[in-house]
Amino acid sequence: MENDTASLEFITAKCPECGALLNIEADRSTAFCSYCGAKIVVHRDNEVIWHEIDDAMIKKAETDRIVRINEMKLRQEESQEDRKTQKLKIKMGLLIFVAGVLIIIAGAFLIHASYDSYAPSYQLIMLGNILLLLGAIFIMHGFDNKKK
Repeated sequence: MENDTASLEFITAKCPECGALLNIEADRSTAFCSYCGAKIVVHRDNEVIWHEIDDAMIKKAETDRIVRINEMKLRQEESQEDRKTQKLKIKMGLLIFVAGVLIIIAGAFLIHASYDSYAPSYQLIMLGNILLLLGAIFIMHGFDNKKK
């Protein structure tokens, strides 16, 4: 038995946490500091490496990553909603504009058909002009939001 204990080889390592000198068996891959309890990883070439894992920092990094992903999803959803709103404004503007043109054409036919200057045809033309302006405003507002 004395022969067995004499054949054990030890390496001396310094604990990276508390600085204590430690005797570690040469064939061990890990050890713990007998003074502070820090885990020490020993490589085969007697190089000692200390790994400290901070669970709180890992959890914080994971949480920050999840928050960033959710923020990106929210911005993407908002962007899609903005595009839908812009398209709707442009479509409404075009519809109002076309309605204005049709009303102006109807008013012009009424003027041509009757020679009465006080006929409702002039009112139709005015209504058509107002619809043209409203349609143009909707269209411009829809395109203006795309630039933002």
